[in-house]
Amino acid sequence: MKFSCEVKVLEQVIHQSIYNSLKEICDDLNLSYQQVADISAKRRNKFESNKFKFAPIISINKISVIV
Repeated sequence: MKFSCEVKVLEQVIHQSIYNSLKEICDDLNLSYQQVADISAKRRNKFESNKFKFAPIISINKISVIV
């Protein structure tokens, strides 16, 4: 399974990539596996509840691979 990851700050995309696993996203973004799993599952995370103007908006989506 592959994942698409996009990081935005103030509506500007600062990172966009395709990964083979959530672990790869953890290593690349320096986040814990639990944080990445929560973002991927669309659960509430600390970035969304943060009122800081420059807080990143991270979206992680599964990509279906048809063989």
